[in-house]
Amino acid sequence: MHKKRSNAWVFVFLAMAITGISIMLRPNRSTDPTQHPAVGSNYPGFNVLGLAGVGSEEPQERVGLEDVSGKVVLLNLWGPWCPPCRRELPGIDQIARDYRTNPKFQLLAVSFAGSVTDPALLESNTRDFLQEMNLTLPAYTDIDGFTLTGAEVALDQQGLSLPTTFLIDAGGVIRAVWIGYQSGDEDKMRALIDKLLEEEPVAA
Repeated sequence: MHKKRSNAWVFVFLAMAITGISIMLRPNRSTDPTQHPAVGSNYPGFNVLGLAGVGSEEPQERVGLEDVSGKVVLLNLWGPWCPPCRRELPGIDQIARDYRTNPKFQLLAVSFAGSVTDPALLESNTRDFLQEMNLTLPAYTDIDGFTLTGAEVALDQQGLSLPTTFLIDAGGVIRAVWIGYQSGDEDKMRALIDKLLEEEPVAA
């Protein structure tokens, strides 16, 4: 059984490589996520559906940008086949645990599977990964590519490197962007989340 699962992950990994979605860390990225060119712009939008964990109960929770108005949002884009994502997710999971009861915070961890278009297979791969890693964070899936497109528009680029994480303030403005994963990123995320939660909402 272990061998079959390993072969399945190899297949998914190769499928992702063929689609051109990068899974490599960017070696020259800025160490200050608040200085990314996308910071200060409004996040274009996302549309996700509960896939595993909280939000996956029937009927499955559907979340769009309008549903989190007034909340601080950590939007994490990842894939269960992605080595940097596998290193990052335990820290994201701990953030989910730490802020789970805070009504002013929303974590959206969106699982991608590249060219694997079967929703059942994506759900199975995601659930297997979370169980294997003993993670309890709520996982979501992109709907009709809307979230992927929104991320590409926000980054003003073609293609998307995973993992990519956006910190969005209560007014829908991007305040920090992490592309790839470096040790200690989760601590920077937590510090910035706390800072935004203390800010007074900007009047519309």
